[in-house]
Amino acid sequence: MKLNQKQYYGIFILVALILIFSIYQFQKEDITKQIVKINQDLFYDNLKITVNNINSTSSLLVEGYWQAGFMQYPDILELSPPQNYNYLLINISLENLNIDRIYTLNNTLSFQIIDENQNSYNISKDNKYISNIEDMTIIPNKKETEKIIFETPTGLKHLKLVIQSVNQDEPAIIELN
Repeated sequence: MKLNQKQYYGIFILVALILIFSIYQFQKEDITKQIVKINQDLFYDNLKITVNNINSTSSLLVEGYWQAGFMQYPDILELSPPQNYNYLLINISLENLNIDRIYTLNNTLSFQIIDENQNSYNISKDNKYISNIEDMTIIPNKKETEKIIFETPTGLKHLKLVIQSVNQDEPAIIELN
């Protein structure tokens, strides 16, 4: 069977469209599935995100208050996670790359730790004592540095910080080990 010129053009256009679609899908996956390591910049949802360092500890000393009647007195509180757990403290920088829009983290970004067995850990209830990251707003072209506290079982390895935005289909991942 011999093909005429119109059939050659049709086949050429079909192959070109398949190639263009394949390249587009490859680039789309490249952009949305970002994985970086500690001290590497991650560009995600108009933010530049960097995990500066991590520490694990079995207790935290924080400023708090105790109350007697209607009076509150400043005090130092010692916080401890549940037995066989540690606090994982993540020092993170977030820079708003928008030039004209305030970035509000509340109900926009969520943070989780995932271990090698795909178990997930949310931000600790004790995070409120040292950080306001869950309610943070960042003005345009401004960088903020905060801590995030997670409670994780002792001895975990191969941890990842998973960041999910309501504005993105795919999460961003920062490898912590």
